Amino acid sequence: MSFVKKTAGTKTDGIKDKSKPTLCAPIRVSDINYNNNNINISNQEAVSRLSDIKDLLPVIESAFKTTDSIIQGDVLAKFEETIQLNLKRRGFDIKSGATCIYQLLNSVNIYLVTHTLCGDKTDDEKWVIPSDTVWSINLDKKELHKDIENEEFEKANIREKVEAVLLGCYKRDTERYFAGEGSKSMNGSVISSFADVREHCSIFLWIDHIYETSNKYKDNNISFEALLTFVLLHELMHLMMDVFDEHEFGIKDEGNFKDLGQLYGYFREESLANALALHLCDSTGNKALAYSILEHFVQNQTIPYQTGLLYKDLFEKAVKNWMKRKTGKYLTKQLAKEWLLEITEEKPDSNNLRRIEDEIEEILPDK
Repeated sequence: MSFVKKTAGTKTDGIKDKSKPTLCAPIRVSDINYNNNNINISNQEAVSRLSDIKDLLPVIESAFKTTDSIIQGDVLAKFEETIQLNLKRRGFDIKSGATCIYQLLNSVNIYLVTHTLCGDKTDDEKWVIPSDTVWSINLDKKELHKDIENEEFEKANIREKVEAVLLGCYKRDTERYFAGEGSKSMNGSVISSFADVREHCSIFLWIDHIYETSNKYKDNNISFEALLTFVLLHELMHLMMDVFDEHEFGIKDEGNFKDLGQLYGYFREESLANALALHLCDSTGNKALAYSILEHFVQNQTIPYQTGLLYKDLFEKAVKNWMKRKTGKYLTKQLAKEWLLEITEEKPDSNNLRRIEDEIEEILPDK
């Protein structure tokens, strides 16, 4: 999930009255093309409502093409074995000659939406377009650190409605333990093929909010296209790290540590999705997607997202640790608490983070 704080008085130009049925058809990373007869994004409702935005269609196409090139490239190769093991464990049929990461990321359906479409059904009638309202941890770093130190995990884990809007979100129609309100109706076993990913997973991109937000960062040289690319990659990284079954997710020690598990999971997931997205953008060599440019946006996000900046040189081991961690109760209360305390320090120590990752790696299974 990606979101940004609201700014009073902002609005999106070009919003039209809702006078016709919503056309919010699914697209995938590889088949975006506004001249394509099969995937004509100019007919999408979100695009038609933002028709006053200059060069909207070429910008969307370019962002998707850049993303497609990134996820086909070698940058994610370091995670190929980890992802392949996870998918095979779930029963996926991995085609020879293509990376399983690309097959996975190119399977998910992506919907372009605006805030005026929230609550409508997608064109394929599989999804109700989510609300762009954000519920999140609303404590500052000092308050969070104090609550964690005092083991008041329930207090630290309270989610409140915040003055922010969603830019993008990755959704699965089965609940994830560490996300939001915890375990509800999990049925992770339903996803065992790339076809299941198309059926049960989706990404929503609020084009109007992304456009508005990029305008606020013009002084930092963050373009609409760059922010759209970053948000799309952030959501795709949630999919890449999804193990599709977290029913064993939890803290190893005896006692009820549901809130600690959710708190740890929320920070871990969002920080690593950001760390990966920043790295992938920077790897293109495109100055508009440089780490030094996009970090200005991340610095103004909330603490879980800002934490991704601490993992600029540590994300590879952390991502592998996190994916293994999701499949069982391996992590101790002490290590989870220690990690949360370190990232909420006024000045986190990268050496301590590296040591904690090493300790987490030692207690996790090899596969």
